[in-house]
Amino acid sequence: MRLPAVFQDVSAAALRLCLDLPTQEALVTRTVADGERSMDLRILGASHQVLMIERGRVLYSETVACGTGAGVQDDGLPRRRVTDLPGACHRFRSATSRLRPDALRRHVGELLALLSADPAAVCGVFPGDPLAMTGVQARFRSPRAATWRTWHSYPQTGEVVVTCTRVERRPAPADVVP
Repeated sequence: MRLPAVFQDVSAAALRLCLDLPTQEALVTRTVADGERSMDLRILGASHQVLMIERGRVLYSETVACGTGAGVQDDGLPRRRVTDLPGACHRFRSATSRLRPDALRRHVGELLALLSADPAAVCGVFPGDPLAMTGVQARFRSPRAATWRTWHSYPQTGEVVVTCTRVERRPAPADVVP
């Protein structure tokens, strides 16, 4: 999908992770539902946001975007990070690779084909460069676990950033058998 906004990210090094930002304005959103829980996959002008929702209430948010602000990690995108959230554990990994222009073109083409065909994914291409894209793909893995992967491409630097996240809810005290 062609996005209605100019590509704002400048490079992989400018990305930051935040786990508690409120809902951000999205260029495009896809909702993946499983009963009373859902995930909103959101492409922002400066990358992505995933909202974990249960019974209509946002429980957790993950935002990976350029810039800094309140609650945003200032030392770049972590390679690995495990964070305790209220009632859940958030596991995050990221990797950045550099590709030559021909390899980047092939890789972005393959990603767009894969994500465009998946009803549990959203992807978009930013105006100005057909290789400037962001994509998010999500899955519910169990009644307590959800995962998602994201891809962010930076044609000006030849970089592709991949993130992998798993959020696992802890059993409620009444669910724990002594």
